[in-house]
Amino acid sequence: MRLALSWSVVIIVSLAILVGYFVPYPPLQAIRYLLIDWAITLAGVATIIGVINLVIVHAAKVREEKPDWFNSMVLLMAFGGTFVFGMIFKPSHAIFTHLVNSIQFPIEASLLALLSVTLVAALIRAIRPGMNGASILFIAAVIIFIWAGVGLIPLQTNTILQPVLTFLNTIQIGGTRGILLGIALGALVTGLRLIIGRDLPSGK
Repeated sequence: MRLALSWSVVIIVSLAILVGYFVPYPPLQAIRYLLIDWAITLAGVATIIGVINLVIVHAAKVREEKPDWFNSMVLLMAFGGTFVFGMIFKPSHAIFTHLVNSIQFPIEASLLALLSVTLVAALIRAIRPGMNGASILFIAAVIIFIWAGVGLIPLQTNTILQPVLTFLNTIQIGGTRGILLGIALGALVTGLRLIIGRDLPSGK
């Protein structure tokens, strides 16, 4: 019974939002906006619950001195400091924005550095004995796109090679668009599976 009720709610809400997108009928538009507002509110409440659960779990870890409890303490101190500072100065304050950017940008740079290390490790694995066609293609792609995007290889300013570099940049843009299309198609298929009742977010 509970499964059937969950199914019915998901299907009805999904169809109402979907129809509201394509049918320019004011009552349907109002229903769509209302359901989307509810979804945003529920997402915000779920985020708050997740943050509270995160704090409780790591506080218990620190209190019981479980393995890696020091990392949990650092997380709680950073979270508490950010929360208090944000409540005092507000997120739109210049000082708060500067501090967040000073932390966020180095973290993003570190993640990109880890990605570079992972790419190098994959390259080393690819050039080990027993290379196949896929390994050679991967190595060639890495070298070419480093050349096209970073400029670590000389002759990048050569006028003869400019059309080649333009073509390579076009391939990168095409790959990015392909990834975005894949994400969109995946979201579309997931939504259709929800609408026809093949999948349920709440599970069985």
